[in-house]
Order: sequence, then C-alpha cells, then structure tokens
Amino acid sequence: MTVTPLEWVLGRDRVDIMPPRRAASSQNNQANDDIPPVEGLPPVSTEGIYRYLGTLAGLVERQARAVGTNVQGQSSSSRGSSFDDFKKLGPPYFSSATDPTEAEAWILKMEKFFGVIDCSEEQKASYTAFILDKEADHWWRMTRRLLEDQGPIT
Repeated sequence: MTVTPLEWVLGRDRVDIMPPRRAASSQNNQANDDIPPVEGLPPVSTEGIYRYLGTLAGLVERQARAVGTNVQGQSSSSRGSSFDDFKKLGPPYFSSATDPTEAEAWILKMEKFFGVIDCSEEQKASYTAFILDKEADHWWRMTRRLLEDQGPIT
C-alpha cells in the first residue's frame, strides 16, 4: 500500500480511521437535555450577500481613505515642511547677481529644495524672503510694500 504525504498527515495510512464508539453516560445525556435545540439560520439570498459585501467594501474603502489622509498629513510634516527643516538643508543665500544666469541657477537650486520639503506656496515665499540678503533683501522689501494691497504674495 502506497501512502501519499497528504494521506499520512490526515492519518489515512492507518487501518483504524475512527476510534471505537464509547457508551454515552447518563450524566452527559441529562446535560444535553437542558440545552435548547439549535435553530437554523434564516436563508440568505445571493442578493443579500452581495449587498453585505458592498457595504463591507464601502467601509474598508472609507477606512483606507481615512488612514491615507492621516498618513499624508504625517508625511508632509515628517518630510520637513517646517522652517527649521528647511534651514537644515542649507539653502544658499542670495544677495545680488550681475549675470542673469547666476540668478536663474539660484532659482533652480531653490526649486530643488522646495521639491524635497513639499511645502505650500505661502511657505515657499516666506522661506525664500528669509534667505534674501543685502541688495536682494532690499529689493524684496520695496516690492512687497508695493504688492501688499493686491493680496497674498506667493
């Protein structure tokens, strides 16, 4: 007789598959008499099952969105959108440039910094204004005074 691994695990390689029956005790029968009979579950239609699964899927989706929103909120703050984290990156100060390509290179470098910290447009304007120095800072203060009446500067 050849026994497969599955038969061996299930114990089908043995001759005695089931142990012999034991006589039921009278105590056991009396205890079972006190238990009410199990009532069958009402029949459930396929439509009811699909409706239940749809509700369950909606709840899972809503939970996933809530977790995703929380994670996104945490990730933006953990990625360093605070001013201290911005300063830790060591952004280059800008005072003046005689060549337009110098100014453009500085702008491109700043865009790289902002791409890393994922901050709002208002934060970008505020952080950039902070690292302007000398002539560039003077120019920004004058320009800001002229533009303040037009709304937020971004």
